[in-house]
Amino acid sequence: MGIVISIGLLTYINIAKDAEPDIDIPLIYIGVAHQGISPEDAERLIVKPLENQLKTIEGLEDMMATAVNGFGSVMLEFDIKFDKDNSWRCFEFENAKPTKGWEEHEITHSH
Repeated sequence: MGIVISIGLLTYINIAKDAEPDIDIPLIYIGVAHQGISPEDAERLIVKPLENQLKTIEGLEDMMATAVNGFGSVMLEFDIKFDKDNSWRCFEFENAKPTKGWEEHEITHSH
């Protein structure tokens, strides 16, 4: 019995362990700035419409929203099987306009 425990302990100690495993949690963050807007108006005019539009996306597990002076944001957490590389196309906002000085950047993921 002692030999089995010793072998098990030695095996456990010698197995390679990754201190920071590469777990890719699919999160999408959407932030909207609107200068001078109150937190109440940010919730009513920014956060709630975003939540209503985004809550139907397939694979959505959790949605967290914030409304503060001049800013509203929504963070979406998806099922681990969510295809982040191709599913970004499901986000369409009818009245979305880039802010002054906005530059479009391609999002890349390292694997």
